[in-house]
Amino acid sequence: MQIILDEAGSFPFLRHSSLNIMNWTSIDIGNLMGVTHWNGQARQETLLVKPRGAKGAYYYGDKVVRSKCSAILHIIARSEFIVMERGMGARANVVNAQAKLRGYIEGLCDFNKVQTREILPSEWRRPIKEHLGVSWPKKSEDQKALAQQIVKKLYKIDVSEDEADSICIGWSAMRLGYINSNQ
Repeated sequence: MQIILDEAGSFPFLRHSSLNIMNWTSIDIGNLMGVTHWNGQARQETLLVKPRGAKGAYYYGDKVVRSKCSAILHIIARSEFIVMERGMGARANVVNAQAKLRGYIEGLCDFNKVQTREILPSEWRRPIKEHLGVSWPKKSEDQKALAQQIVKKLYKIDVSEDEADSICIGWSAMRLGYINSNQ
């Protein structure tokens, strides 16, 4: 295990060849936050974190919590490690909003001693392309539809676009060796 600096040259994080972790989470930060909880290699549940009404409450799956912070703390409480997508896109306001949320999650994870790792979309899509023999289309809406089809094939469940991305991120994190899947 060695400590390195992230791409911006700040905040050190740990680099592992693989982590022997049972409880971990993959997150897709999109219009809604897709969250998948894993136990080793087994997917436990996938849910959405989304606003509920205009008074600041949020859904964490089918539960209602007081705030986005409460929802994120529920995620962290169930995790030893969190892998989340690094935002990409042409619209600066979207990338900035995703970066703020990622920073917020990373800060809470650091405070709660939960390790995090960011993964680029091209990085998590590569193992799916190689292992499942699919080609990722150029258009975002087509990529989302393909992610849903992949999840349907792998897990035989129908999920939203954000949930599908979250599951694909987690599946790829195992293939990339971020998580030891021999558990």
